[in-house]
Amino acid sequence: MDKFLSKSSDEEKRAQIEKSLKVSVEKIIQSSYKNGVSLGFINSVSSLIYQFAAKCVARDLLEFRNHSGRKNVSVDDAILITRKTKYYEIFKKRRSSVCETKQTKKKQINIY
Repeated sequence: MDKFLSKSSDEEKRAQIEKSLKVSVEKIIQSSYKNGVSLGFINSVSSLIYQFAAKCVARDLLEFRNHSGRKNVSVDDAILITRKTKYYEIFKKRRSSVCETKQTKKKQINIY
């Protein structure tokens, strides 16, 4: 019985994620295409993005996590996924600037 409840909960989470993704995709597409697009187009793009994230990205994140021997996925794992894209350097720079900012704040806190 617990397994059934777990599946139901997982299905609800999946449905909520897909719904949120669809809303986000619709906003992006509507702002890019002023003439409008069909609901079928929005559904197709949303489905494609969800399937890619659920199958490819999730698998890669878990592989990076397992390879490093951790129990949780980290931001660094997500950055590694982008390593073959033009966005890798952007994410890497943002990550290092965020880390530097956090370290600076910690140093300031420790001084006082």
